Amino acid sequence: MKKDLRISFATVAFASMLIVTSGTNANATSANITGTTTTTGWVIYPTVRTTTGLGRISLTPNNLFKQNSSGSLSLLTARVVDDQSPVTWSSNAKTWDQTNLARQTFISGIAANSRFRMSATGYVPSSNDTTWGGVLDY
Repeated sequence: MKKDLRISFATVAFASMLIVTSGTNANATSANITGTTTTTGWVIYPTVRTTTGLGRISLTPNNLFKQNSSGSLSLLTARVVDDQSPVTWSSNAKTWDQTNLARQTFISGIAANSRFRMSATGYVPSSNDTTWGGVLDY
């Protein structure tokens, strides 16, 4: 009987290790994304993405709008939206400028197979720059 208990404890320990290991893969997928914006507000992008592991949805921008002629910095603001109803926000908006290009997390603890789209706003009329990009982790 002692042998059976040791096997049971070993099995439980191994199973626990598997659960912890799968949970540590915070960002199962990374994708380079780009988008363009308009002067009329939020653009909702058509690409539907699906999370592949427990973790978070976050963005690290690598291309923001050009600095405008007055020297002020332009902003990129993005958020996660529902894949079926893009007017339903799934996250709060996050904003970046040229002084802050750090990764920001939209949602933490999101389950595998969650579907979402991205939405963004930002524009520099003086330079006509509407293009942004970054690395999306999900």
